[in-house]
Amino acid sequence: MKKIISLSFILVTTSFLSTSVQGGSDQRTTYNYELRNGHTVVYRGISTDISRRVSQHKASGKKFTSVSQVGIAKTRKGARKAESASLQRYRNNHSGNNPKYNKTDHG
Repeated sequence: MKKIISLSFILVTTSFLSTSVQGGSDQRTTYNYELRNGHTVVYRGISTDISRRVSQHKASGKKFTSVSQVGIAKTRKGARKAESASLQRYRNNHSGNNPKYNKTDHG
């Protein structure tokens, strides 16, 4: 009987984890990325689909020569936090200016 209770507990726990990972905000599906024109960073942003965002940037007329994913997948909140910190470091090293195409302090 002790094994059945333990097994039942594992099933409940597995069911709970499955639900929270599938539908919760804890999904790590958002990436930080940057656009460069030569060696110059011209944009830093986040996206769940970097290829789609690159197409959108090209369609809007942004000029860049390369795209780099920065780090690993994060939660949306984590990616926003990393983006803000990255832009702050950039401004600290570039007389308070953002990369060319970043219009706000958070992306």
